[in-house]
Amino acid sequence: MAVIWGLVLYKLFEAFYPEDLPMTTSTQTKFELPKYQERDSFSLTALEKDPFLGTIARKKAQRNGGAKQIKNTTEWPTTSYEGFVADDKGRTTIFVITVNGEQHLLKQGELVQNVKLIRGSKQSIQLQYDGQRKTFTLE
Repeated sequence: MAVIWGLVLYKLFEAFYPEDLPMTTSTQTKFELPKYQERDSFSLTALEKDPFLGTIARKKAQRNGGAKQIKNTTEWPTTSYEGFVADDKGRTTIFVITVNGEQHLLKQGELVQNVKLIRGSKQSIQLQYDGQRKTFTLE
């Protein structure tokens, strides 16, 4: 019985997997670089007429500003925004600010060492010193 099954399996195997498999041969091709093409150059010009609306574009008038004012650059004290404390209802917010190494608790509008707290939020505060304003972010 085993011999018969062996012959059946051998015939099936021989039918599905013949011995002479065709061999594929590879052919070598020579690689050639593509030819270099010079790029076209172009320039953009201003349109006199709007292509969609058909209206004529007007040139903006150039302003001749007066003498530019040079801002008075004052040296700010070393300042950083450390955080804030708020009540449950959010009506009162106190901001923790370090000025020249000293930590202070300020409400909006308060002044310490000539630094005034203009406004504040969870992420940043805006301070004023000697007429100049700066925004500081939470560290």
